Amino acid sequence: MLNYGFQNFYIDITKNQFGAERISFYKLSADNVKGKFNDITQGYISFSFYGGNGSLSYNIEEICAKPPVSFNLGIKNINISRLVHALNEDIYVSGVINAKGNGSLNKPEPDLEITFQSRKKKGVKQLMNFGAIKVIASLSGGSAIKSFGTSDFPYGLIAGKVVIDNGYLTIEGLAGRKGHQELLIKKGLFKGINLFIDRRFNTIEIQDLRNRIIHAIETMKK
Repeated sequence: MLNYGFQNFYIDITKNQFGAERISFYKLSADNVKGKFNDITQGYISFSFYGGNGSLSYNIEEICAKPPVSFNLGIKNINISRLVHALNEDIYVSGVINAKGNGSLNKPEPDLEITFQSRKKKGVKQLMNFGAIKVIASLSGGSAIKSFGTSDFPYGLIAGKVVIDNGYLTIEGLAGRKGHQELLIKKGLFKGINLFIDRRFNTIEIQDLRNRIIHAIETMKK
C-alpha cells in the first residue's frame, strides 16, 4: 500500500490547474508541485525534488473510485546528498544525478521503472561513505563487505536501472559490464571501489530488500 500525503493542495477548475506545496511519499517529498490538466484523464506536473527540477505526464486509464494511472517522469540535477540524507542519516553520498522513468498507480501492484546516471558538476564532489557502500552492496545479495575505515570514497560514475514489478525489485548496473557482473558504481580515477550487481541474483522481494538494508545499517554501527 502506498503511503503518501499532500500539503496545501489546491485545484482551480476554471484554469485547469492544480498543485500543492508538498507531496510526501514514504520518507521522500516533492515540493512546489504545479499541475495542468488537458481534460479529466490527462495532464502535466512540474515539481522540485531535492534540488532538481522534475516533470511528469500522466494518464488516467479508467474513471472509478481508485482510477489506475500511468505516468512518465524525468528529473534533472538531483542533489544526491540531500536525497540520501532524507532516507537515512547514516548514509552519505554527494554528487548530482539525473533520472527518468515510467510507472503506474492504483493497480493490483504498483510498478515503476527508473533509469539514473550521475553527472559531474563543477564544485560538487563525488564521494560516498562506507555506509553507502555496504547498503548498496547488500542489494545484490553479495558477500559482506568489511570496513575500509572512516574515509569517504570517490566515485567516477553511478548508472543503473531499478524496476519494481509485482512486489519485486530488480536492479541493473549500467556503468559497465564484466561477465555476469554489471557495474553500478565506477570508482574514481585513482581511488574508490567498484560496486557490481550480479545479473543472476539481481531480483529481490521488496520485504526481503527492506530486511537486508536494515541489517546492513545495523551491522555498520557495530
